[in-house]
Formats: sequence, C-alpha cells, structure tokens
Amino acid sequence: MSAFLRDVHYAVRVLRRTPAFTVTTVMILALAIGANVALFSIVDAWFFRPLHFRDSNQVVIALRRDLKRPGEIPVFAAYRDYVDWKPAARSFQGMSAMYWQSFTMTESGVAAKGYFGLNVSADMFETLGVSAELGRTFLEPDLSGPPVVVISHQLWQERFGGSRAIVGRVLTLNSKSYTVLGVLPAGFSLRMENQATDPQILALMQPSDPDYRPGSRQAVAVIARLKPGIDMAAAQAELFAVQMAIDAKLPDGAKGYGVFLTRLQMDNARFIRTSLITLMAAVVLVLLIACANVAGLLLGRAAYRQREMALRTALGSGRGRLARQLLTESLVLGLAGATAGVLFAYAGVRGFMAANPFNQLPPDPITIQPRALAFAAVLALVNTVLFGAAPAWRSSRVDLGTFLKSRGAGFGRVGPGRNALVAVEVALSLMLLSGTAMVSRAVVKLLTMPLGFRPEHVEVSTVNLPAERYETDHAHLTGFYDQVLERVRALPGVQAAAFTNRPPLTGGLLTSLRVAGRPEPPADETLRFEHQIITPRYFELLSAPLLRGRWFNDGDTESSAQVVIINEAVARSQFPDSDPVGQQIRLGKDDPWRTIVGVAGSLRTIFYNTLDAKEPRTIYVPARQSLKPGFSPRSNGVWLMLKSERPLALEDIRREVSAVDATVVVSDLRTMDRVLSDAIGQPRQRTVLLAGFALLALLLSTIGVYGLMAQNTAQRTKEIGIRMALGAETGDVLRMVIRQGISVAAVGIVLGIAAALTSGRLLASMLYGVSATDLMSYVVVAVVVLAVSALAAYIPARRASHVDPLEALRYE
Repeated sequence: MSAFLRDVHYAVRVLRRTPAFTVTTVMILALAIGANVALFSIVDAWFFRPLHFRDSNQVVIALRRDLKRPGEIPVFAAYRDYVDWKPAARSFQGMSAMYWQSFTMTESGVAAKGYFGLNVSADMFETLGVSAELGRTFLEPDLSGPPVVVISHQLWQERFGGSRAIVGRVLTLNSKSYTVLGVLPAGFSLRMENQATDPQILALMQPSDPDYRPGSRQAVAVIARLKPGIDMAAAQAELFAVQMAIDAKLPDGAKGYGVFLTRLQMDNARFIRTSLITLMAAVVLVLLIACANVAGLLLGRAAYRQREMALRTALGSGRGRLARQLLTESLVLGLAGATAGVLFAYAGVRGFMAANPFNQLPPDPITIQPRALAFAAVLALVNTVLFGAAPAWRSSRVDLGTFLKSRGAGFGRVGPGRNALVAVEVALSLMLLSGTAMVSRAVVKLLTMPLGFRPEHVEVSTVNLPAERYETDHAHLTGFYDQVLERVRALPGVQAAAFTNRPPLTGGLLTSLRVAGRPEPPADETLRFEHQIITPRYFELLSAPLLRGRWFNDGDTESSAQVVIINEAVARSQFPDSDPVGQQIRLGKDDPWRTIVGVAGSLRTIFYNTLDAKEPRTIYVPARQSLKPGFSPRSNGVWLMLKSERPLALEDIRREVSAVDATVVVSDLRTMDRVLSDAIGQPRQRTVLLAGFALLALLLSTIGVYGLMAQNTAQRTKEIGIRMALGAETGDVLRMVIRQGISVAAVGIVLGIAAALTSGRLLASMLYGVSATDLMSYVVVAVVVLAVSALAAYIPARRASHVDPLEALRYE
C-alpha cells in the first residue's frame, strides 16, 4: 500500500472516531459545494454549452446602442441598416435578418391554434450553419416563388404525427397559403432578447412586404457569423464605422446610436444575466463562509489533538509528515463534502427546472454535466487548500519540551486565528444579508409604489390577427376593433373595454417630438418619447387621472381634427411654464401635426423584470387617427383590456371575437394584478433565492460563533473553575463568555458593513428607491447578526456558568 493510501486509511479511521465533527464538517461543505455546483450547471447551460449551430461561438447578433446612454439596453437595428451593413462589412462570412411574428394555423376556416414564429431572410440557415432534418431550408430562388415555411421538429411531431408527407404540404397561416419546405432538427433553437420559447414556424421574408423593403425603418434582429480569425471587437469597430457613414448620409436616421455586437448565446440570457451573476456572487460568498467555518473547526480540533501530535513527534514523526497527514484528513473531508454536494446540486437543479423561477429556461436542459463534476472536484481541492493548509501547518508545529513541562495535561488555546476566521464569517454573512435586504426593500417598494392607475378588476388578453388580412387595411382593422369592443362590452359585468398596442407597465414605441413654434430638434437627438396607440375608454378602465383637458372619444376619427394626449412627464419636460392643452406637436417625420387635448397622469413602466420603475414620457394617439396600422398584427399581437365587476372566462372572450372573425386567436387572459406580478417576477424570485443563500450564510456564521465559544469554553474550564472558586457569580461567567462572542461578532459586523457599503453602490444602481447608504437595511441586518451571534454564544456560556469548581480543578 502506498504512503498516500495509508494516510487516507488512517484519516478515515481518525474521522470515524469523531462522528459529530465529521458529519458537521461534511454537511457544511456539502451545502456550500452543492449550491455552487447547482448554479454552475445553470450558468453553464445558459452561457457556455454550445448552441446547436456549427461553431456557434462565431454567431453574433448586431444591435444599436445609445452612445449618450451606454448603460441603457441595446435595441434592434432597422431593416435598412441591415441592407447597408451586409455588403459593406468585411468581417462576416454571413449576415441575416429576422423578426418575430405570430402565426394562426387554420383548417376549414376555423382558427385552430396560434404559434410563435419568425420571419427570416433566405440565407438565415446558411449563416447559422443548420441543415433541415427533412426536406430543405430556404434558397434565394424561393424569394420569387409562393410563400414558404420550415417548421420545428416539435410541431412536426405534435401536429402532423411525424409524417414525412409534410414536405410540400400547403398550410393556411394568417389566412395565407404557405408551402412547407422542410423540418428543422430536433435540437434547433433560435432565440434572441427575452424570448422564452423556440419558434415553431419560420417563414421566408417576402420582398413584397412593404415594411421590409430596402428603405424600411422597421426593426429586425441582425444575426451574423464572424469570419475565422476575426475578433468580435474588430468586427464591431468596422460595423460602427459603416453605420456612422450611413447616418451621415441619412437626414431622417436615428442619430447618436452606435453598433453593439454580442454573441447570440449571451443575448439569449440578456435579461436574466443580472440574476445569475448576483446569485453566483452569493454562492461564492457562502463557499468562503463555509471554508472559514471548516478552517475554524479544524483549528479548534487541533487544540484537542496537541497531545497526539506531541506523542507522534516524540516517536519520530517530522513536521512535514504530520502536516501531510492532516492535509490528507482535510482532503478526505473535502471529497466527502463534494460527493454529498453533487447530490444536493442534482436536487437543486431538478427543483430549479420544476420551479422555473425566471419564466424561461435555456435551449438545452439543465443537467449535471461532466464538467460540473470536475468543478465539484476542483472545489474539493481548493477547499482543502483554503481550510486545511493553515490548520495543518499550525498543528504540526509542536514544542515537545513545553508540552512535557505541562505534563501533557489540558488543551492549548485556539489563538487569534480562530477569532479572525469567525469575524470573517460574520462579515461575509452580513454583506450577503445586507444585499438581500436592499433587494427586498426594492421589491417591496415596487409592489407598493403608485402605478398611476388602479389594477383592480382589470383583465388583459392577447389578440393575434392574421397579418396579411389586417396589416395594410386600416379600415378593416379599426372595423374589427369596433365590432369586438361592442360585443365584449355587452358581456355581463363588463364596465369598459379598449384596445392598445402596448399593455400597461411595458411602455410604448420610441419616437421623436417637435413642438409647433419651436426650432426643430437637432438631427442627432435620440428618440426619447414613447408612442402608444389606444382606443377610447383606455384611461377610464384603468382609473387613470385626467390632469387637464379631455380623454379621447368616439368622435376622434379619421375625418376629425388630429389629436393627441400627453402624460404628465411630457408636460413637465416640454411645457414647464405653460398649459399644453391646445398646443400642437408632431411625432417623428411623417406624422401630421396634432393638437394636445388632454394631459394624463403618468403610468409607470417596469422594463423586462428590472428592479426599476420608470416614469416614461408617453404620447397617446387614438387608433382611428394612426396613419400606420399601429396595432401591428405582427410579433406578439395586440392587447384587449377589460374592466369587469366579476372575473371573465377566456372562452367568453374567444366566443365574441370569433363571431367577428373566426381566424383570430385569443389567448392568455390575465388580471392586471397578475401582469404586475409577472413584471417583477424575476426580481422577486431572485430575492427569494438570494434570501435563501443569505440565511444559509447566517446559519454557517452562527455555527462558527457557537463552535468558537464552545471550544474556548471547554479550553477555559480550569480558569472558569478557579474564578468561581474565588467567588465569581454565575451571571459574571455568563456575561464574560457572551461578551467574548459578541466582541468577535462586532468586529465582523464592522468589517461587513464596510464591505456592504462598497458592494451596495453597485446594487443601488440597479434598484428602485434604495440608495447605497440605505441605513435601515444595514441597521436591521446588523441587529439580526448581533442577536444571532449572542444567542450562539449564550448556549456554551450557560453551560460554562454551571461548571462545578471541584470538577473543573480536577483537570490539573
């Protein structure tokens, strides 16, 4: 048997003789390592596991970013940007465009089901490096033929039973015939931004589409493949230069926007990245606390093993031999903790998948991959070094002469090293708890903030219209809305109903603004106003306040004077010293001059599960006076909003809509309370997970304080006995021991607050209504940590206060 195996065998024997210590240490490590491995697996699935494309790390998405506000979220490029980029940029071997679209599949004129899909350029699959599993994908000649689509493997199996006859079959989608060219592979996944699911239908972008011709400013996602050896930073710089040259030639271009490149895989998780990074930082802190805790336990245990170390030294063992044995014991503990941690990680991953706290999962299932197991092994080795090296080196340093003079009795003191470790544990746990407290306060403020409207008794439903029937026919579109609103208002209990192209909390499309009688805004002014299209009674059903003027009414039609309503934020910024009602404004370049007829209170927005509620500058236009079909049937449809005395059933809404047009799909009826809950669902779930890790950190630091006081009390048994024999009261001993525990915790609290103030600045930049010096959070957390530390010290202190002096003096 090799020397290492003998050391392992002896380490197992030694650890078996102290089951309480061994189990406690292994469980501490298992919890910390398990949390890290679970989150590593989640992050790995989102960011590092390759997408199902050839050389997927070369696939990027090109976005536009406001140069004056680089911290704001990038936006999609215009279609004409894509048209100009493609021939000019030399850093890419392929560049394609796509946009979201909902498809309604009908059979015999009856709406069967709505499907999420994409419209893509002909070379999209070539850019991605994907071939069809059955049939083929798009080719350039398809642009001059009838409309064609490819479908997902899932849709092929679920709707068509996996029939190979699907190729060449004609489907009726959005009241238009499409020929199926092929079926995509089972693993195909194409996502962008906050897209939660994979597309089921991918249609070829048609050159006859008026919104996607060379000069169009409609938004598209631009997907590109870098050439081999081209750095992404260099490609971004080249594309930026191309765009600046284009903007200089276009007087109506959006000025002040640069180009931003990111890998498509990173963009898939754009809006959960903050959550994952925050949680990863939390579990790393938990791991550090666990390491400090275990190191403290080993230091305390070393004091009890001084007699053993002295005897082994007397028998000829050198310091290196003793240190190696102690390190082996630490390694055994680390590997045992890692093994148990993998089991915890497996359970954690399963729970995460089932709960889906962020309302979206990565394209591939989250599993414990081999590299996650390797990560666990690395953690075990790192932990061995972190928590085992110092105790092993300290314990192996034995002064045999001093030990023999003391006749081998008693235990050595732990020394200041253990106190320092416990103080670090307390500091790290306070740092994590204070961050959790700040995030929790921000979530509470979001939940209790004034929204600018009343969500009670308001429900929202998504309506997906066939684009080919409604997109270009404004009269047909508004006629549909009028008939649907008339029918749903007749439903029992319904008090009001309205359509909008953006539901509350989500904001509107960006536009520029010009006020009559004032100079035209500079050409480089970015789009800072939100443009929302509504039907009459939209504000009434939300119980929004009317500050001046009037609401829209049924008389605001195509033939009447062009009108507009602005919110309080616009009035404050554009008309600070005058009454805006009666003044004229113009939106964008092509819109007519409109007269302001009312000022509404500002309705707050929450953008993509952020912890920030904003007061946007919003301008409202009546649906009948929108030159464009602003309720675009493309993408995610439009929203039907209702106020009712009693909850409505989705089937009731579907019945009334189908009576107007049976090919229209109605889905997802939700209360406004649910919409609000979903808007902050990710921050709320992030807070819950963060709170769980913070409580785990507090538990570990409590164990640290308890272990320190218990071991110190045991080592001071003789001293305590002498004090009590000399007249010390029980209360004196109790206060002495508790004071020692609180003093160590107090040092940790001071260090933790200093660290929390530093990290709080970063958190405060992402939170709503909470500052980096949020004293309430720090005070509450400090009191909690101090109280828990005092409780942890009280138990050994109470035991020490009941020491029998005669029994204590027998140690001598």
